[in-house]
Amino acid sequence: MQLVAGGTVLPEPELIASGLVTPEGLAIIDDGQLLVVESSAHRLSAIDLETGEVTLVAADLALGAPGWPGLPPTATFNGVAVDTAGTIYVTGDIDNVLYRIAPAQ
Repeated sequence: MQLVAGGTVLPEPELIASGLVTPEGLAIIDDGQLLVVESSAHRLSAIDLETGEVTLVAADLALGAPGWPGLPPTATFNGVAVDTAGTIYVTGDIDNVLYRIAPAQ
């Protein structure tokens, strides 16, 4: 694979983590970890970008609604956002919900 931007060849992408289950929404938190919504696994995970270690943040979320015929397996996108206080918000497509996850104290 070769990536090019503005005529300049870019470095090859680096694999950070593997084994994720339908990764969708992404957000960086204050400690530098990357939050990843794993919709088909119904969970939110955090990835240490230096080591690639994956840590469970929240499980049993209403994520990963089955797709409709002719569309991808998950036809809607489950997102994640973090506010300035460190509170995490995750959308859930199965029950059409918004989760709030307070930062650890």
